[in-house]
Amino acid sequence: MVPLRFVSGGTDGLVKHWTLNFEQQKFVPETILARPEWIRDIAFLHPDSMGLFNPEWEVRLPDTLAVCSDRMGTTILRKTTEWEKFVLPPETTSAAKLTWAVDVSNLSVMYEDGTVKMYEETTLGKWEEFNNP
Repeated sequence: MVPLRFVSGGTDGLVKHWTLNFEQQKFVPETILARPEWIRDIAFLHPDSMGLFNPEWEVRLPDTLAVCSDRMGTTILRKTTEWEKFVLPPETTSAAKLTWAVDVSNLSVMYEDGTVKMYEETTLGKWEEFNNP
């Protein structure tokens, strides 16, 4: 059975990953990131809910999320065995909105000044900006 999960973030600066405990019938939080400022946006890439999960597959796509806040920039977190953290290069303006592409390989970041940048993961596991003509 696919586990039920969601992610939250807010004015306390904490990003939490919640998983349903079926036996207790309640969601159990795991704090995965703490920042000294409020969380502006979270984009949760949940492969199971996007039809990207098949119980017969040997390898399951990991949960991945992007988090942005005012001064701390944008961070990408991916759960393999532990949460891995990737920080995007700093910008002159704060990120305001994050969105994963439908093909789950690209992240769009909209900034306060109206610019939009696209990022993709390289084969070396780094996230880089790219321009789509």
